[in-house]
Amino acid sequence: MDSTNVLLSVRPQHAEAIVQGRKKYELRRTIFRREDVGQVYVYSTSPVSKIVGSFEVGDIIEDSPDGIWETCRRHAAVSQDEFFEYFAGAVTAFAIKIANMQRFASPLDPSSIFDDFKPPQSFRYLPMDINPRRENGKRGRAVQRGKDSGRKKARKHWAQEGMSAVFAVPPLVPGRVLESD
Repeated sequence: MDSTNVLLSVRPQHAEAIVQGRKKYELRRTIFRREDVGQVYVYSTSPVSKIVGSFEVGDIIEDSPDGIWETCRRHAAVSQDEFFEYFAGAVTAFAIKIANMQRFASPLDPSSIFDDFKPPQSFRYLPMDINPRRENGKRGRAVQRGKDSGRKKARKHWAQEGMSAVFAVPPLVPGRVLESD
């Protein structure tokens, strides 16, 4: 059975902590309804506004905010005050265990893949599978489910930027720090 991919909106400071490996759990007030989510693409919100990497869902923990804090506090990359401010009024909290994080060598502009891109409030299911070219040179692929994915537009953009990519997904460089624009 094929898994589903998700584009997850994350504030820039938390996205950076995820790709640096300091944040091992992504905290959420709501979670995916689908149980077949495999790959999560990290969209760093404004002012970055780019897809900075991807990870696999290791596990999803559901508990009270107090329970999630006790379980994940050492690897959540947030202070106790930030945590409880975020979960204020919530009865249930979720923690997504981050597995196999891959940081993109060059952040990806989502408008190069999606026509009329609008960032999701929390997350959105992706209508395609994206398996980027990795640092080891192995090629990836993008398989569109449904209408045109904008791959021609993406290829043209990356060619103009002088980047090697397969369907607009930049090569991955695990552990490398992104250079600022």
